[in-house]
Amino acid sequence: MPPCLDMAKVVSASHPNDNFLRSLSSVMYLNLNITNKADAICSAVNFSRLIECKLTPHYPSVNWVKSVMRLLRNSPKLRALMIISNYFRQYEDLPLGSSVPECLSCSLKIVEWEDYRGTREEKKVMTYILENSKCLKTIRISLKCDNEEKKKTVMEELESMYRVSESSQLFFSTQFRWSSMMKQHPAYQIMSSI
Repeated sequence: MPPCLDMAKVVSASHPNDNFLRSLSSVMYLNLNITNKADAICSAVNFSRLIECKLTPHYPSVNWVKSVMRLLRNSPKLRALMIISNYFRQYEDLPLGSSVPECLSCSLKIVEWEDYRGTREEKKVMTYILENSKCLKTIRISLKCDNEEKKKTVMEELESMYRVSESSQLFFSTQFRWSSMMKQHPAYQIMSSI
């Protein structure tokens, strides 16, 4: 029987086996580097307890949009999502699906995005999240733009995006700090003291 995990950081999972995937299904806090093989994790695991997820897409061959959408669909209790833009490649338009993930309808309250550049894929994911997240309270974005003009344009685009949650607030940050709920977990206290 696989272990019951509360927290997991997955940097590289070249060939995730069934035991590994089953153990991830119990995680509440997940830090996932999206690599070529991580899509298997996002699509195969039902994250029934996941409340907080930090995603970092890596490598130019990764279709990170598909992985994010699969993870959202498999995480019905997700309350906080952080995406760290790292290295992206342009992809053909992918449909995001007609059914809205349960977490967007019922539980997602916080979205944080570090190094948002305003690429087509980033806009697509951000628009989808804002249009469908009924419980969303806080959106924090740190921008990574080449110049002030681009930064201003990206900020205006984000501010003009429709948000279904009228009570949500959009913040721009120059210094980004992930406000993780994981730090309140007793196991985190033990891990950080080691």
